[in-house]
Amino acid sequence: MASGVTGCTSISYYAQSLEGHVEIMAARKNVGKLIRDPSTPKALRAKLTSATAIRRFATEELALPDNSSYRSYVDVGRNDVTLAVFAAPQFSLAPVTWCFPVFGCVPYKGYFSRKDALENAAALQRRGLDVYVTGITAYSTLGWFSDPLLSTMLRQNDTYLASLVFHELAHQKVYVNGDSAFNEAFAVSVETTGTRKWLRATGNRAGLRSYEADRKRKADFLGLISKTRDELKQV
Repeated sequence: MASGVTGCTSISYYAQSLEGHVEIMAARKNVGKLIRDPSTPKALRAKLTSATAIRRFATEELALPDNSSYRSYVDVGRNDVTLAVFAAPQFSLAPVTWCFPVFGCVPYKGYFSRKDALENAAALQRRGLDVYVTGITAYSTLGWFSDPLLSTMLRQNDTYLASLVFHELAHQKVYVNGDSAFNEAFAVSVETTGTRKWLRATGNRAGLRSYEADRKRKADFLGLISKTRDELKQV
């Protein structure tokens, strides 16, 4: 666990996490009812209809959990549902990690409040750490609660939505406390296999070509990062 994280800081962190989570859970609306409601905006109805088909595919074709997750919807009213704060010692490629009950140790802290996230980032910087703050469009309770579809998840195309739903449901199926690398590798594998299968099943050849091109660009970029990291280790 990162040194310098005091008991009071931890209590404050858990309090904002609980408050943000409860706020989202309380705002959930049933997807089926929203689709049938004539007052639902046309664009939102179309997205929720696609999400329903994706959710059904996840269970029937990918054997992912058949539970109440992603069968409700919440408009969070902002661009990101949370902000993630990452930190590392100067000139180091090893991130600081924080450990929490249930979820184990992870290389970031998530905040529902932008103010809290930026205050924590500033505190870490004062300790001499390099800090990076980024917005997150989705989060998972690993099946402990019925995770809703969020407005932040629906901003991009259906391929992105399918990948995201498959990825998060994979975390619900298998999650090893304290092993972020394995958890992400497993979820990405399920996400990739599932997205390809879904695109083929829906006859979306153009979408599949675009998806594969995006994956290649990402792989090339990650390869460049890995190469640069290895070079920096020699300095």
